[in-house]
Amino acid sequence: MKHLGATRSALENAHAVITPETFVRTALAEWPGSAVVLHIAPVIGTRARFVQFTAQMPAGATARESAHGYQRFAFVLSGEVEAQIEGTGDGEKRTLTDYDYVYLPAGVAHTLTARSDARVAVFEKPYEAVEGVVPPGVYWGNERENPGYAFEGDDHLIARKLLPDEVPFDFMVSTMSFAPGATLPYTEVHYMEHGLLMLEGEGLYKLQQTYYPVTTGDVIWMGAHCPQWYGALGRDWSKYLLYKDMNRHPLAMLGCGL
Repeated sequence: MKHLGATRSALENAHAVITPETFVRTALAEWPGSAVVLHIAPVIGTRARFVQFTAQMPAGATARESAHGYQRFAFVLSGEVEAQIEGTGDGEKRTLTDYDYVYLPAGVAHTLTARSDARVAVFEKPYEAVEGVVPPGVYWGNERENPGYAFEGDDHLIARKLLPDEVPFDFMVSTMSFAPGATLPYTEVHYMEHGLLMLEGEGLYKLQQTYYPVTTGDVIWMGAHCPQWYGALGRDWSKYLLYKDMNRHPLAMLGCGL
């Protein structure tokens, strides 16, 4: 029915649900040859303070660091991507495959090269420096090797923090895995905003006062203080990749509009 305009996508003042049948590919100068779907940017809703996009990289395509010096988190959804940190020798060259990721600090020169057709989920934002705090370095990991922990003591809801929970980092990326029928324990309302990508499964997401059916490939933006809750449906576990800002005073954050 999409040819008749039907879609699950929706945009409100404090949230958005963006589904694959509405994705529009574009290009970014730092990602030549790749088709980029820009999901979340500061022009959305109440002005997001980060960017979330998916890069579809054909074999041989390359990407460089942000021309504006933004920090970057790159998570490989499929395929094989070689990450090279420039100026550090071969010790900082790694091949990333499904669910491998790398955090690349602001201003760190690097190259991402697709060794096969690949899809990469990316979060970028300006770094919020704190006086006396040394900025973080490059950080590597694999989501599937992270044992996680029972969120709020519920072993049917597993959270995995993909970055160190430390003051130098001004955002966190994590995954949340839900057994069929598992839910968040309550509706959350907080100042941190979220960018979310459904990695696996399906469920219902409550955003403000609306319940949305969501499934693999969907993207969600949740602005500050957006009421939010999720419940898993279906026969299999569901999982989403989640960005949130952290460790910084709200009035000091870039893009707060003050």
